[in-house]
Amino acid sequence: MSWQATSLVKSMHDNLTRTEKFLLLILADYHNDETGQCDPSLDRLASDTLTSRRQTINALASLAKKGFIVIERRREDGKQGSNQYHLPCL
Repeated sequence: MSWQATSLVKSMHDNLTRTEKFLLLILADYHNDETGQCDPSLDRLASDTLTSRRQTINALASLAKKGFIVIERRREDGKQGSNQYHLPCL
């Protein structure tokens, strides 16, 4: 958990919808200051933001398109694994 990352996101007002900002706050809460990444599951993000899995995927894609996050898709045994998120905006 990174209170510094969360605090920085709170002050952002740049081209964000409510859903995107809330999701970015949740990602910032999972942010590891040492590694610069976070890796909550899609289900965890959807649950934390009180949105559907589809809404979460759409908001993540929008945040990535706007440059607030970078999504690293990981594979495990040839199958889609959990994503890792980087927050260059921090």
